[in-house]
Amino acid sequence: MTIQFLEDIGYPEYAPRFRIEDIEYCPACGAPWKGTKRYGTRVIALEDPNIYDGTCYWICPDCNACWDAFTGEMTKEPDE
Repeated sequence: MTIQFLEDIGYPEYAPRFRIEDIEYCPACGAPWKGTKRYGTRVIALEDPNIYDGTCYWICPDCNACWDAFTGEMTKEPDE
């Protein structure tokens, strides 16, 4: 399962290519991802300074499915 990219809006080639804030529901489990005004999304951002200085992976707080922030490819299947 892949998260579809938004239209290219001038991101550098090495930067994440979609805004997780624009996705309303988890593609794996269907849980709502919209947060509060203070926290725009419930999705967990995972950073790895050895890969990129910023978010590298997005994790659903409900099913623990994980997506690569650059490609949108699912890197971890949801928990049962």
